Amino acid sequence: MVWSLVFGIIGAVVGLVGMAVGLISAVRNKKIDDKTEGKEGGIILTELGYIKAGVDDMKRDTREFRAEIQEIHDRVVRNEESCKQAHKRIDSLQKFHQPN
Repeated sequence: MVWSLVFGIIGAVVGLVGMAVGLISAVRNKKIDDKTEGKEGGIILTELGYIKAGVDDMKRDTREFRAEIQEIHDRVVRNEESCKQAHKRIDSLQKFHQPN
C-alpha cells in the first residue's frame, strides 16, 4: 500500500511537472510566434510603403505627361490656325499670279 501511494505521488508530481513544462513551452512558443508575426508585419508594411511610393511617383509622372500633352495639343491647334491663315494668304496671292 505504501508503494502505491509513493507511485501515485510520483505520478502526480510527474504530471504537474509535465503540465508546467507544457505551459512554459506554450508561453515561449507564443512569444516566438508573436515576434515572427511582428517581423512579417513589419516587412509587409515596408513593402506596402515602397509600393505606395511607386504609385505616387507614377501619379506624379502621369500629371506631368498630361500637362505636356495639353501643351502639345495647344501648340498643334495654334499651328493649324496659323496654317489656315497662311493658306488663305497663299490663295489670295495665287489669284494675282495666275495667267489670264
